[in-house]
Amino acid sequence: MNSYSTDNGSTWSDWNQIAGAESNTTVNPFDVIPLEEGTGNLVRWQAEDLIGNGPSISDEYRILVDTKNVTFSDAKPLASDLSTTENVELGITISDTTSGVNASSLVYSISFDNGSIWGDWPWS
Repeated sequence: MNSYSTDNGSTWSDWNQIAGAESNTTVNPFDVIPLEEGTGNLVRWQAEDLIGNGPSISDEYRILVDTKNVTFSDAKPLASDLSTTENVELGITISDTTSGVNASSLVYSISFDNGSIWGDWPWS
């Protein structure tokens, strides 16, 4: 059986019976459960042996669910800023509060004609 939480263990589902597992010295049960975006998902398992010892309850296992893209904010310079040099420092805040941002994936492309034509991406 399993039980799950989507709020860091404050509340837990009822114990769910696992179908399809066959009794043996080792079993590998599986189930599909509805979880929520974020880091607050936990699952725990319960079982007893063939002569009735138990039930024993497993440790809690955290399940990370990240289905959302990174977000961009605070681009610099601002569109209203006027540079007095051709060498302009660029910056932006990129966030993913669930799994984090892969820094090795960071690239940018530049347009010199107000967005009509863009430079190639490094992977194109």
